[in-house]
Order: sequence, then C-alpha cells, then structure tokens
Amino acid sequence: LLLVGLTLGLVGTIALLNLLTWVTIREPKYLIFSLSGLYLFEALVTFLGFTAQHIFPDAPLIVDLLHNINVCLMPAWLLIAMRQAIATPTHHPRLDRWMLWAIAACILAVFSLPFGTFGRIAPFMHIALLLTVFVTAWAAWQAYRRGQPGSLSFLAGALCFLLPASLTTLRALAGFPFTLRWQEETWMLNIVLFSVLMYLGLMLDVLAIREKQLLTERDGQHNIDMANQERRLRDEQTVFFSFVAHELRNPLGVIISGLANLRIGLAGAGTEVNERIARIAWSATHLREVIDRHLRLQRLASADFEPDITDCSPQFPALQALEMIGQSRPERHIEYISAGNLPEQVMLDSELVTLALANLLDNAIKYSPGDACIQLSITRSIAGPERIVYRVTDHGPGIPADEQAQLFRIFTRQHGNAKAGFGIGLALVANIALHHGGEIRCDSAPGAGSTFTMSIPPQPGCHG
Repeated sequence: LLLVGLTLGLVGTIALLNLLTWVTIREPKYLIFSLSGLYLFEALVTFLGFTAQHIFPDAPLIVDLLHNINVCLMPAWLLIAMRQAIATPTHHPRLDRWMLWAIAACILAVFSLPFGTFGRIAPFMHIALLLTVFVTAWAAWQAYRRGQPGSLSFLAGALCFLLPASLTTLRALAGFPFTLRWQEETWMLNIVLFSVLMYLGLMLDVLAIREKQLLTERDGQHNIDMANQERRLRDEQTVFFSFVAHELRNPLGVIISGLANLRIGLAGAGTEVNERIARIAWSATHLREVIDRHLRLQRLASADFEPDITDCSPQFPALQALEMIGQSRPERHIEYISAGNLPEQVMLDSELVTLALANLLDNAIKYSPGDACIQLSITRSIAGPERIVYRVTDHGPGIPADEQAQLFRIFTRQHGNAKAGFGIGLALVANIALHHGGEIRCDSAPGAGSTFTMSIPPQPGCHG
C-alpha cells in the first residue's frame, strides 16, 4: 500500500509540476509531459484495480475495456513522452516519422477492441512496447552523444522499462505461460524510477533553457546599451561638428574675401604667386562648401524641419543646377535632356532639389575623366505612382555592387578613391529626396560608369 501511494502520488505530483513549468516558460513539450503524466496516473489506477473496485464496481465490461485501451496506448504514451524529451523531430526526422506511424497504429488498435479482437492484438502491443523501449533508449543515447541536457536521465528512464516490458512480453507470447510473483511491484518501482528520472532530465533541460534565455537577455541588454551609447556619441558628434562648422564659416568668409582682395593687389606679382593664391582660395572655398553641406544636412535631419514646398516647373531646379555647375566648372560640358511629357508645374522645394542635382553633377564631374560626357535628364514616369525622374549619368570608373548600399550614408565614401570629399553630398541628396516623398538610387558597375536616379512625386507625400 505504501508503494502504491508513493507511485500514484509521485506520478500525479510530477504531472502537476510539469504543468506549472509549462505555465512558466510556455514550452509546448511540458504541456505534453503533463498530459502524459495524467494518462499514466489513470493507467496505474486501472492496472492496479482501483477502477474496478471504486469507480465501476458493477460494470466489469467497462473495466476490461479501459484495461485493454491502456495496453494499446502504453507504447504510444512512451513514444510521445520520449520523442518530446529527446527532440527526435529536430535531430532524427526519419525516425520521428516512424514513431508517428507507430503512435497512430497504437491509437487505431483501440478501435478494434469493440470487435472482440484484443486477444489477437495484445501480444503485438506488448512486443510494440518492448520495441519502443529499445528505440527510445537508442534515441536517448544519440541525444547524450550530441550533448543534450538531461539526455542521460532520459536514457536511464527508458531502460527502466526494459526488464518489466521484456517479462510481460514473454508472458503474453504463446509458449511462455508463467506468472511473476512481484510483477505489480516491479512495474510500480520502475514507473517511480522512470518518473523521477524523466523529471530530473526535464529540470536539467529547463535549466539549460533558462541559461540560454539569460544569455539572450544579457546580449539584448548589451546591444541596447551599445545602441544608446552610439546614439549618444552620434548626437555629441553632431553638436560638435555643428559648433565647429558655425565657428569656421565666418573666418573662412573673411579669408576668401581677403584672398580676392590680395589677388587684385598683387596683380603684377607674377604667375607663380597668383597660382598659389588661387590654390589657397580654391581650398578655402571648398572647405566652406563642405561646411555649408554639413549645416544643410543637419537642418534636414532635425525633427522640426519642413521643406518650402511651392509650385515650380520640374525643369527649373535642373537649369539652376546647370548654371551653378557652369560657374564653378566652366570647362566641363553637360548634356541636358528634357522629356516632352513633363507637367508644367509640380510641388517641390526648388532650392533643395537644385542643391541635390548640383551635388550629383559635381560628383559626376569629380569622378569622371576630363573629356567624359556627363548627362542630366528629366523624365516623367507613369508606371505605378507618377514620379518626376532626374538622372545624372557619368562614364567614370563605376562603383562595386557591395558599396552602393552605403553610398547615401553620411561620411561614407567609395573605398580606394583618392578624390577629395567627406561623404556628405550623397547623404544630403538622400535626405532631400526623402523629404519630398521620393528616393535616390544608384545603378553602376566597375568600369561602366554610374547613373544616379532621384525620383520624386509631383505632389509630396512625405515631409521627413
């Protein structure tokens, strides 16, 4: 009686503990373990005669039917519990398919019981239980070899059924009619050992899951801290660059004006002196342009920025950009192409679009040979949402595909390129396109030149 109470109490307690584990970590297999534990509790109650004695004392047919059902379902129960414990669906998919077929066969065997065929089926079910013990023990051994937490306990639990299942199978087969004096006690002791070992293996598995969760949470918190630190550094960098840009802009204006006056005052000083003054003036002007681009980019990136959207001809920013480039690079010829189906008026910030096109043209000139053709074209795209498409094409060295996605990030430049620049211009173009609800794209290949395409809708759909 003590052994019976220990067995039933232990099986029921472990089933409830697995249910609590499932509620805690929401791992589906622990719900399956809890349900299988409840089934084992019911099977023990039936096998030990409590169903016949206390629940259905006047219905022996029902008691016999429950007993036979449990004989059919016992191999299926062991397969279900072990396949979840040792993760055969993941590590042994072919074996898992056979296990599923065996589970289905055991369940179908239950439906043959009303036809009085249990006498012929029972030996096969006992054999199935014995084969199940060997299969699950082998799978648990494989799990132990690959280092699965708790697999050694699962292996020992499967082997607990080896002796009682073997003796029961021999008794069920024809030609081996004998009775085992301690058969019930042996089964209960093995079920106690099985339940304890399975629960121990599950707890080791839970500890491994917890450890992985803690590592994931720790890594996630580390990533959050790193992201916050990078954001803080980026904000500090932005403030620093803005401060430096503002502080340098006025002195640069004084230097450029002073150099212009110096060039006039030293008109007769000779060619070498004038060339040096011209180089200094060019460097100062270039630095001022870089500062102006950075300040514009900072203004575009601010949360409260709104572009000055007005009615404008789509050709107006292109013509303005051509004029700006013509003044700074008069030696370069740019081919201008305008489609005939352009709308008369669109809604855009003409100053920003002019700035974007001037940056694209300046880049095309910078990275192209002196005699290479540069082309600026405007078309109207009606495939899908209507767009005004500005294209700047050059015949320079081209850009590798793996670098094109990074072109529009600030301070990013093409690797191995010795041309002057800080990687601000294209980031500025991308922000201008974004504020107009459009996009910027690069189509290029090494040795085949590049085409930068900026498309914006006639009516802005985005303001930042």
